[in-house]
Amino acid sequence: MPKTLNRDQIDQYNRDGYLAVREVYTQAEIRELQEVTDEFVEKSRHESDHTDIFDIDLRAGHSFDTPKLRRIKNPHMHHEAYNRAMRNPRLLDILEQLIGGNIRHHHTKLNNKAPGGGAQVEWHTDWVFTRPPTTTSWK
Repeated sequence: MPKTLNRDQIDQYNRDGYLAVREVYTQAEIRELQEVTDEFVEKSRHESDHTDIFDIDLRAGHSFDTPKLRRIKNPHMHHEAYNRAMRNPRLLDILEQLIGGNIRHHHTKLNNKAPGGGAQVEWHTDWVFTRPPTTTSWK
């Protein structure tokens, strides 16, 4: 079932530059994403440095016993649950209402803040330092 925004939500997005929308994902989808993310945290405990998939939080004391996974790079490429989540028709319907139908995919990342860790990721813009993304069909 498509998720549609009301005029107030669209106006808020246009005014403030952000919008929180509830119930885009079902409880089962959220639970699956939580379980998959926990699996990635478990996998990261075997790493002692950053990899092509993981950024680990070394400053917060990442170790086998206390994994501190800071980021999963391009999670949609490493698990189908993430891929489905970013292509979810309810999400895409909302994006289309906000920015139009020419939706492009650049990359994905999932930032985590581990208990007892969590280096701050400052607000930044890096769009100007990257080449234009390739167009991907989302629907």
